[in-house]
Amino acid sequence: MLKRFTVFCLLVIFVFVLASCGQSEESNVNEELSEKASEFVSQLVDGDYSSAFASFDDDMKAALPESDLQAAWEQVLTQVGDYKGEVGKRTDQAEGYDRVFVNSEFEEATIDIIVVFNSEKEISGLFFQ
Repeated sequence: MLKRFTVFCLLVIFVFVLASCGQSEESNVNEELSEKASEFVSQLVDGDYSSAFASFDDDMKAALPESDLQAAWEQVLTQVGDYKGEVGKRTDQAEGYDRVFVNSEFEEATIDIIVVFNSEKEISGLFFQ
């Protein structure tokens, strides 16, 4: 009976160790991308559009030139007022891309700034919801 209990306890510990190892790697990726997304939003807030634009992959650079990025951000400010700060973040994956939802408070509303990353950790999508 004692042997069964010992084996059971060892199996439970082994399962928890394996589970935590898998979460740790994913957590590190999510933390890195979360920081990159926050940095990107800070660049927009500071008006540093060239640095924000430099984070784009080639497809995004073609689809949203730097001047259009600036115009898009200014349109967001026109609609929801001045940026107040980051409220929180969450991450998920969709169709092979990592998405970071930067929940952001503005004068008139709180919205998600969704920053989409490709496998090279370049920005390949940007949405304001």
